[in-house]
Amino acid sequence: MLAPTILGIGIYSVASDLDALVIGFADPGTPTDTDIDLSAGDPPFVAIGYQVDVQTQEFRSAYRAQTGTLRLTRRCAAGVAGTITGADLVEVDPTSEPPTVIEDGCTASITDLAFDFGDPCE
Repeated sequence: MLAPTILGIGIYSVASDLDALVIGFADPGTPTDTDIDLSAGDPPFVAIGYQVDVQTQEFRSAYRAQTGTLRLTRRCAAGVAGTITGADLVEVDPTSEPPTVIEDGCTASITDLAFDFGDPCE
C-alpha cells in the first residue's frame, strides 16, 4: 500500500464521544469530481478514529473503508471536501503497516456523508 501525501482529519462528536474522520490522499495525484472505488486499498482512503482523546491523541479503535465510493470536490494541503457513499468499514490495527483487519473486529458503515475540512484551495 502506498502512503498518502496528505491526511485530512475532521473531529466530530457523537453524544459525549469525539470521533475522527480521516481522508488520506495524494496531492495533486488524486482526481476531483470523479467516483473513486475504496475497495482498492491504496490511497485515497477513508478511515475513522473511534473515541478520540484530543489531548493525548489516542483513540479506542480505528476503522478503514473496504468498500464504497469517495468523491472529492476539493483537495489540497489546506483542506479537503467531498462525499462518501456506500462505505463498509472494518476495525483495523493501525499500528501495523499496512493496517491489518482485526479478525472478529467490529464494523461500521457510512451510507451517505458530505465532509468539508480545512481551508479553501488556492
